[in-house]
This record gives sequence, structure tokens and C-alpha cells, in this order.
Amino acid sequence: MISLIRGARYAIKGLRWTFKKELRRYVIPPVLLNLGFLVVLIGLASMGLAPMVDWINGWLPDWLEWLDWLFIGLYFIAVLWIGFLLLSVVMHWIAIPFNESLSRAVSRLQG
Repeated sequence: MISLIRGARYAIKGLRWTFKKELRRYVIPPVLLNLGFLVVLIGLASMGLAPMVDWINGWLPDWLEWLDWLFIGLYFIAVLWIGFLLLSVVMHWIAIPFNESLSRAVSRLQG
């Protein structure tokens, strides 16, 4: 339990470091690029929803129309799952060029 609390303190301390003026230039660009990627991913996923719902409604009998909501829910769960996995991979690839500079800046600040 103590290690859990210690880990939470380190996470909060690291989060405070990201807001320091000297480190912002290494933190903000990857965050903005990832946010843009996430917006594009959500936009593409939402464009694919309407054709999928129409396709499903085309072959469902009338008494199974309630399954439409189930398919939409499963679609969103799948998109979120795949999106977050893909986002984490892309996030790491985008952050790679900034990591070395960020670690140097943190070392300078620590002394």
C-alpha cells in the first residue's frame, strides 16, 4: 500500500513538472499532435457509423430493430478500444524526437 501511495506522489510530481516553463516546449507539441490525431480518428469513426447502421437495418427484420442500439454501442466500444491502442502507438512515435530533449531539460532543472 505504501508503494502505491509513493507511486501516486511521483505521478503528481511528474505532472507538476510538465507545467514548468522550461519544459513546455517539449511537452506541448506531442500533446497537440496527438490531440489532432484523436480528433481525426473520431471524425473518421463517426463517418463510418451511419453507413454501418443503414446496412444493419437493411437485413434486420422489423421485430429486431432494438438490436440497432446494441450494434451502435458495440461499434463505439470497438472504435474506442482500437482508437486508444492506435493512439498510444502513434503517441509514442510522435514523442520519440522530444524525449531526448525533454530528458536533457529535466536534468538541467534538477542540477
